[in-house]
Amino acid sequence: MVKLPFMQFYPADWSQDTQVLSLAAKGAWITLLCQMWISPSRGVVKLSEEQCINLFGLTHVEDLPPIVHELMGVSDIDISKTEGKITHLQFTCRRMVRDEIQRNHDLERKKEWDRGHRGRPPKSDGNPTAIRQESDGNPTPIYQKSEVRSQNKTPVVPKGDNGFEEFWREYPRKVGKGAAVKAWEKIHPTNGMKELILAALKVQVGWDQWQKENGAYIPNPATWLNQRRWEDEGMTATEPERTGIWAKRLGET
Repeated sequence: MVKLPFMQFYPADWSQDTQVLSLAAKGAWITLLCQMWISPSRGVVKLSEEQCINLFGLTHVEDLPPIVHELMGVSDIDISKTEGKITHLQFTCRRMVRDEIQRNHDLERKKEWDRGHRGRPPKSDGNPTAIRQESDGNPTPIYQKSEVRSQNKTPVVPKGDNGFEEFWREYPRKVGKGAAVKAWEKIHPTNGMKELILAALKVQVGWDQWQKENGAYIPNPATWLNQRRWEDEGMTATEPERTGIWAKRLGET
């Protein structure tokens, strides 16, 4: 994880996402964002019910369910239960997760480029402008366009370790594996891109559309990859079943 002394904050997104939240829920959400930022898994934080109560400054356990219900509009929330009792709540900020994956992806590409160009002499194609002669006679390299363009090349992922098998294990609809392999190789994801795809997949398997009729609306894996469906947003996830005080406070029977 990249260590940064600051957290990116988008005022326009905050105003739009939290305009329907109560003041208590807004305070809980900005507190959670700070916790997600310093979490070992940036963008994700897992807390016990007691930790949530203390973190949000609540005095009664009954005050927590309404706030959690409001936060479901701005965060992915997984509720873990043991014998019907709430044990942990995991909060996820999708944007923070995407930003962190992209940040690591860019850093890895820079490292790959640095390793590929370390100690490399300047290229010369016979063009006298390839080097400039200083007054002391030492040539100073001037990078050619071909070298500049090489910065944008995607690092090569070794064959046999391109991440497809991990994707295949996670994808719930296992049809057309040959076509899916070709689509994966066409994308040729680097480590950062692979993590982005897998993170999006884990979110989408919980969408209502993917849960309907035993997965009848889940696209074929090759189609999902060819259409870059990991970039889809806006679907709702199936909410976890709630019992006891959670069902009562959130209006369920």
